[in-house]
Amino acid sequence: MSGSPLGSLPSFSSVDEFAERYPPRANVGMDDMADMFSALADGGIILSKIVHDRELLPRQLMLYREMVRAVFVGRGNY
Repeated sequence: MSGSPLGSLPSFSSVDEFAERYPPRANVGMDDMADMFSALADGGIILSKIVHDRELLPRQLMLYREMVRAVFVGRGNY
């Protein structure tokens, strides 16, 4: 199997290591960012089953991705 379609991506063992290399542009805690992702994933699965919406979790994950971009790149700079 060939490599990633995105090319060679850096490897990080923790969110703190990532934040050292790519400092956030907003005042957020890296542990809080990681906890938020975990809560989003668990809650998204549960909520999507309750409301019978299979697209709810993917939409929430894309929203989280946009928030991460805004924190690390800046709003509208990507």
